[in-house]
Amino acid sequence: MKKNEQVLEAWLQMTTVINNERITPDLPYNESMICRYLYQNQDLNVTATDLCNYMRMQKSQMNRTLTSMEKKQLITRIRSEDD
Repeated sequence: MKKNEQVLEAWLQMTTVINNERITPDLPYNESMICRYLYQNQDLNVTATDLCNYMRMQKSQMNRTLTSMEKKQLITRIRSEDD
């Protein structure tokens, strides 16, 4: 990640915590964080396990969140044999 992106990332995290404001007010917090992670890693094959580790979520909770995002057509899931 480039320095400018690291600074922006840190600023977004800090202001979100301090102001409790969201850039995406219509999305639940977990969904917006997953969208951000997927955008930042769009060149990779991100698995649900990767997202669980990043978000520190249990697989059952992640599955519910991803299913919700799929229903909203925010993401398209491809089942991975590796995950």
